[in-house]
Amino acid sequence: FETSEIEAVVFPNPFAETATVSINLTEMSSLSVKVYSATGALVSTLVNDSRAAGTHQFSIRLTEKGVYFAEVMVNNNRQVLKLVAR
Repeated sequence: FETSEIEAVVFPNPFAETATVSINLTEMSSLSVKVYSATGALVSTLVNDSRAAGTHQFSIRLTEKGVYFAEVMVNNNRQVLKLVAR
C-alpha cells in the first residue's frame, strides 16, 4: 500500500464514547474505514464502498476506554489515525 496525503481527521480526540471520522475525497474513490483495538482486533467497519467527491463523516461509538486505531483506505492509499477513548 502507498501512504500519502489523505484528508482524514478524528474529532473530538480524546473522546468519551462517540467520535467522528471525517474524510475529504477530491474525486470518486474506493473508501474503507476500519477501527481496530490496540491489540489489532477489528472492532468496527464504518464504510467499505465507493464514495463521490466531497466530505464524508462517520460516527464511531466506543464504550470501552482505551486506545484504538482507525485505518482509512482511499483507493490504494492508507492512513492510520490514533483514537483515545476515555
